[in-house]
Amino acid sequence: MTKTIKTSEILRSAKKYHLWWGEDFTQEFYNEHICHAINSTPRGYHPKAAFIIKIIMYRLCPHGDVASWLKKTANISPKLLTHKNIQAYRHRWLAALIAEYEAKGD
Repeated sequence: MTKTIKTSEILRSAKKYHLWWGEDFTQEFYNEHICHAINSTPRGYHPKAAFIIKIIMYRLCPHGDVASWLKKTANISPKLLTHKNIQAYRHRWLAALIAEYEAKGD
């Protein structure tokens, strides 16, 4: 019997192993963006990975990345949008997505 892949598992793997922490620029194998981190997971090929990337892009719309969304939609001062702060936000958002999908049983 094949194990069902959960969206929360894909997200958890992206957060733990593939999303850059914003502290060290020598972390070449980490990804700055959540969608790139998801694609870098062993399950990046899975249809659920493609689906969650579409959800993330929909939530950011019409902006192409979190930094633009924070500046234009959340009205965060550009002075506060350092690499470290943006990455910290990405990690919090990814934690919230994990909780959202775990609550759904996915």
